[in-house]
Amino acid sequence: MAEEQSWTLVREALAGIADLANQYGSQGIDLHFLHHQHYHQNIKTSHEVQRIFNQMAPNGPETPTAAKLEELINIYLPLVERKFPQHNPVDIIVITDGVATDQHALPEVIVNAAHRLERSQVPEEMFGIQFVQIGTDEEAAFALRELDDHLAKQYKIRDIVDTTPYDPQHGAFNTDYMLKILLGGVNKVLDNGGPVPNELLSPLAVSYGSR
Repeated sequence: MAEEQSWTLVREALAGIADLANQYGSQGIDLHFLHHQHYHQNIKTSHEVQRIFNQMAPNGPETPTAAKLEELINIYLPLVERKFPQHNPVDIIVITDGVATDQHALPEVIVNAAHRLERSQVPEEMFGIQFVQIGTDEEAAFALRELDDHLAKQYKIRDIVDTTPYDPQHGAFNTDYMLKILLGGVNKVLDNGGPVPNELLSPLAVSYGSR
């Protein structure tokens, strides 16, 4: 998928998510970009998402996904890092169209986060990481499946990662597609046919990167 087209699809999908979150009284979503240190907090409207995307560009010399994910974990995991957290569940969403240039470091970053959750006895539904692929890069899809299928068993940790390699046969990359993924990352109610829980529409940390 062309880079510009991917950028537009992600922008419009997240714009719809922001409006939906606002409808349910959410605090909004936080929006991070792979090659920028500054990030945008508590985004509540589609207009805000579109304005931010229009000011950015997807280009960058590398795709340091592991480094960015570690940064996000250090920002958001402390919000729930206790046995009885008072904060709403947190889901970190990483949207990408290519393989990370620091792919080798991703398992360690994830395993360390899982160990922190265990040490603090954080309930399992309180923190999750979602990798979402846009585009049909087969190498990227394989890398995502490896993260989802093997880390928990290999390192004997709780399963905090879900990955969604893009499959155009499952529908267009749009707000409905993203909603299913985002809510399923922390709570399986939607997957089982239940209602959308309002508390899951509060802070979602979304990071978008492109090769």
